[in-house]
Amino acid sequence: MTSDATGTVCILFVDDDELILGSLRRALRAQGYAVLFTDNPEQALQLLRDHEIDIIVSDQTMPQMSGLELLAIVRRRHAQVVRVLLTGAIEDPMASDPLDDGQVQHRLEKPWDTLELRSRLKGLVDDVRRRRTPSRYTPSSSPRLVPGGAICLGERPD
Repeated sequence: MTSDATGTVCILFVDDDELILGSLRRALRAQGYAVLFTDNPEQALQLLRDHEIDIIVSDQTMPQMSGLELLAIVRRRHAQVVRVLLTGAIEDPMASDPLDDGQVQHRLEKPWDTLELRSRLKGLVDDVRRRRTPSRYTPSSSPRLVPGGAICLGERPD
């Protein structure tokens, strides 16, 4: 399963709780995304190697490794993948914020409201699709001066 230039976005969900994965499956049915599910962070890393994943949503508390550990690895190995932490745990107010550290780009809370979950994921999917859309401007090998004294760094739009 891979994402493609036509707009299909692949989302990988990682949670050791099969009930949570089942709830996510039901919540995202018929949303138009390619979706993968695993209950094992090591398998998630294998899926990232084998498939073009655009977004990973990982539970924080898992026995094999924490979601923060997993997302830190994803950041190092697959920097283009959008990283989302799914958590129900109350965070220690004195602990550093993983959003500030950059290993987590977004956070979703358990329990979630299905409409809110869909809306947040749709926003992330739209961002991925925007990144894929080629710009109307293509970079040229060197800047050139155009009338009015402006510097043009690409071709003029038609």
